[in-house]
Amino acid sequence: MQKLLNSKIIYKDISNSSKTNYTISTPQIYIFYFKNKSGDLIFEISSENAKVYIFGEYDANVNEKYLLNTHQIHKEKNSESHIVLKGVFRKNSTFIYNGTIEVEKKASKSIATLENINILAQENARVTTNPILKIKPHDVICKHGASISDIDKNHIAFLESRGINKQDAKSILIKGFLSSTQQKINSLLEGNLVENEK
Repeated sequence: MQKLLNSKIIYKDISNSSKTNYTISTPQIYIFYFKNKSGDLIFEISSENAKVYIFGEYDANVNEKYLLNTHQIHKEKNSESHIVLKGVFRKNSTFIYNGTIEVEKKASKSIATLENINILAQENARVTTNPILKIKPHDVICKHGASISDIDKNHIAFLESRGINKQDAKSILIKGFLSSTQQKINSLLEGNLVENEK
């Protein structure tokens, strides 16, 4: 991928936005962030050399339910899109996620990734994740990955051995798990001019 013409990063917090379709039409870096969001999110990458990062967080309380459908649609070559979703789900909460990567025929040499990492923090929490790939050109890189797990008991035991009670240990691990999203965003923003858009 060639160097971007403009080092400015467009940052958008879309947590409370009702908008569903976002079109990327300039060769810049875009960062989208949202928390606890349901619905459809469509990202159309219609510019060569554009880079799009989408970060989603879920911190679900008891009985909360979320359904999310994302679409990464590459229309031009040499473009990138990356979705990273991380969630913590408590008693009787649910998350259903359908993530689609679509690369059109003229969008050769594009890169698209999709990652969904979930922790079931309490009993009867449920997560379903479905990656869908629709790839037409051959010379692209597309990857997807998902994990659903309980809080690591070894990590809890380690913190307990340091005098931290079990409940506090879980809270510390959950906080660290979720804070890594903001750390990734900060590393992308560091050293660049940022334009915030709501």
